[in-house]
Amino acid sequence: MVQIETHFKCPVFSMKISEKTTQEDTRSYLSEMSKLINKNESFGLLFDYPEGNLCRERGVVKLETTWFKHYRREFSRQCFGIAIVTKSFFMANVYHHIVQYLAKRTYGCPVNIFENRSDAQRWLMDLYLTPKQ
Repeated sequence: MVQIETHFKCPVFSMKISEKTTQEDTRSYLSEMSKLINKNESFGLLFDYPEGNLCRERGVVKLETTWFKHYRREFSRQCFGIAIVTKSFFMANVYHHIVQYLAKRTYGCPVNIFENRSDAQRWLMDLYLTPKQ
């Protein structure tokens, strides 16, 4: 299940992802992401995995990959940061730097992993308020 929230003080698209992410969930959040990109405004993303693990239905990765290929340039230009909140020890501590490096190369914006939402939101707000050089 994916719950989508938008924070208006800072344009952050927040998704709380629990249980198994379905193709229907994926289509829904990719549609919302497309709307964000079509507004041609900057935005941040907060992916919250309260269960700690990422579990996807078959076909979800293909939907995401196809969407990203279409929107890659705009996404990289408009997204000011991606925060991932997880309770997974391995993701937060062991794979942290690897995920940051690979995700930044893939998405073209800073990526960071947090153990709680408040730290993630603060980091995104700092990125949003920091002038681009």
